[in-house]
Amino acid sequence: MLDRQFAALTAAGCQRIFTDKKSGKNAEGGELWACLDYLRPGDTLVVPSLECRSSPLA
Repeated sequence: MLDRQFAALTAAGCQRIFTDKKSGKNAEGGELWACLDYLRPGDTLVVPSLECRSSPLA
């Protein structure tokens, strides 16, 4: 499934794709922080799925 997402995002013109495969309550989300650090004014963040990020951030 990840291959299809990469293909679709690349076809849509995404220049950089971040992925985070960690799960569970102890996951740090390192790629999320790298992504947010990479973003600049005018950039568009595309999130194809929120399944892993829908847990509380507290």
